[in-house]
Amino acid sequence: MQKVKVKSAQLLEIVRKNRDGHRAQYEKAFEGYQQECIKLLEANLESLKNGKGHVVNFQEIAPYDHTRDYDRLIEMLGMSVDDAVELTNREFGQYVQDDWEWKSDWASSNSKYLSR
Repeated sequence: MQKVKVKSAQLLEIVRKNRDGHRAQYEKAFEGYQQECIKLLEANLESLKNGKGHVVNFQEIAPYDHTRDYDRLIEMLGMSVDDAVELTNREFGQYVQDDWEWKSDWASSNSKYLSR
């Protein structure tokens, strides 16, 4: 099956749920990222104060947030005058199954911080 027609209201409910889950995971990952950065900065500061180090360098990558992707879709569905919308196989995967093209990279980049 390449396309499917779904009820707009049902799709909107699913996308909102997926968005909320994504946002919660992002916020948790960002909290872990903040803690890691603070820990590294404090360690570097302490080292500098004690004359033990002079190179301040760390590489932490901030978690990615794709909430806007969900928000755009929610707004589109909210403004739609159609009771049903047609989704392609790809769109169904993204919107209903929450399997976006960025999902794997997002999960990898945030996993370090979600385990805290």
